[in-house]
Amino acid sequence: MNNLRLKGMSSDGTKSQCSDAEIQALGHVFFYTIDELKHTDAESAWFNVSEFEELDTAQIADFDLRVTRERKGEKINWKGEFTHGDKNLTIYVETSC
Repeated sequence: MNNLRLKGMSSDGTKSQCSDAEIQALGHVFFYTIDELKHTDAESAWFNVSEFEELDTAQIADFDLRVTRERKGEKINWKGEFTHGDKNLTIYVETSC
């Protein structure tokens, strides 16, 4: 994957926010997921973070993840939406094809 570029992150300010440790761990899961999905034709996928047995996800195991991919010319926009109870985090990443 060439030119992986973080475009932004957001969380719902009206709800409980994720801790810095959760944000770091969720980001790691998202980038791992992009690496796994980049070779597929899937435009979206859903996971529970506990499914990633090869990663240390103990502190974030109850989060769900929805990943979407949108191709725009030579670029691919990835969006990862993590949710758990009243916590949520959305991460945006852009890559080139």
